[in-house]
Amino acid sequence: MTASRRKFLRENVQSNILRQAFLFCLVGVANTIVGLSVIFALMWLGLGDVLANMIGYAAGFCLGYLLNTRVTFNSQRSRSGATKYVLLMLICYCLNLAVMLFLRDAVGIDRHVAQIAGMITYTSVGFIGSRFFVFRAYEK
Repeated sequence: MTASRRKFLRENVQSNILRQAFLFCLVGVANTIVGLSVIFALMWLGLGDVLANMIGYAAGFCLGYLLNTRVTFNSQRSRSGATKYVLLMLICYCLNLAVMLFLRDAVGIDRHVAQIAGMITYTSVGFIGSRFFVFRAYEK
């Protein structure tokens, strides 16, 4: 393979990953808006906080899976892909909590900053896991 061909391939792969990272973040914004809207609407209708939270997160999660499958990673929906996505998001959530609690309790960082650090961890691991684990088999 020539040097120019290697450079072309490297630049295209980098460009694709950046595009996917950008779309992944946009999908995250969309599923956050939908999830919060569902939570607040259900609370307004009188549903308890916990149940409203669960239903809202489920709505945001489903939207995130559908949009990331089709838009971000141009994949096909599958049972194994959905299972991997659920597993990945559970891992991301646990890491989010671990980072937030560690920074807040062990390091003494402001709880708001700790929450943001946890969210950055969740999003970063979520993208890497989605890109290289959940949707890898369908990459075109």
